[in-house]
Amino acid sequence: MAFDVENMSDVRERMQETAGLIGSVLPPGTGFVLLAFDFGPNGRLEYVSNAKREDVVKAMIEFIAKTAAAFGEHERETLLGTRWFEIAEEERQMIALALARLAVERPGWDDALARLAAKFHASEMFDEFKKTNQQPKDKG
Repeated sequence: MAFDVENMSDVRERMQETAGLIGSVLPPGTGFVLLAFDFGPNGRLEYVSNAKREDVVKAMIEFIAKTAAAFGEHERETLLGTRWFEIAEEERQMIALALARLAVERPGWDDALARLAAKFHASEMFDEFKKTNQQPKDKG
């Protein structure tokens, strides 16, 4: 059932009821969060918890970090706008070279390109490629 304005108070009431049941069966001092959401891109998210909002946010960040680290090889999902994919070593080197050449051509972009190279664990390669791509200065 999709959330809508007419049944939101009913959804909240049911979630509060469910939260009471969850709290009654968990050991004292155990925090919990109950999430309810519509499927789809414009879905609404509701939650109820027995914890402070700051504690819920910390717990959710920890959950996301652990879940992201545990994605299986068969998973190729998008998490918070970050795509998880594998890249071969020769592709990583090619990316570092391209970023370095662009940094040489556009010195004002150096910091941004260096940060991008770091995301590919290619900072050293980026710096070395930059040195080898520098044009010798005219002496004259």
